[in-house]
Order: sequence, then C-alpha cells, then structure tokens
Amino acid sequence: MDDLTRRVDRLETILDQMAPTLARIDERLKSLATKEDVAKVGERVAKVEGAVEKLPTTLHLLGFIVSVLALAGIAKFLHL
Repeated sequence: MDDLTRRVDRLETILDQMAPTLARIDERLKSLATKEDVAKVGERVAKVEGAVEKLPTTLHLLGFIVSVLALAGIAKFLHL
C-alpha cells in the first residue's frame, strides 16, 4: 500500500507542475484561428485575386501608350 501512496503522490506532484503549462496552452489555443476564420480569409483572398486579374498588365499599358503616341503622330502629320 505504501508503494501505491508513493506513486499517487508522485503523480499529483507531476500534475501540479503541469497545471501552469496547461493554462498557457489553453490561453494560446483561444487566440488561434478557427476553420471559419480561415474560410473568411480565403474568401477575401479570392476577391482580391479576382480584382487583380481585372487590372491591366504592363503589356496592355505599353500598348495603350504606343497607340496614343501613334495617334498623336498621325494627327500631327495630317494637320501639316
């Protein structure tokens, strides 16, 4: 019986030492993102990706600039 008492006392000591660690883990778990939080971020990223896809590329912008300059050159040539 003494062996059982000693073993239970040892386990109680170990549990007392673990309590603060478990409390810190519990606090950290409260601040972790949930599946719903991650899903909301995913939706927002999808919206941003959709908006970015609609933006003109560098090639589009260069084409526009070249076109405007060409039209300006043609207009100047025609007015001489």
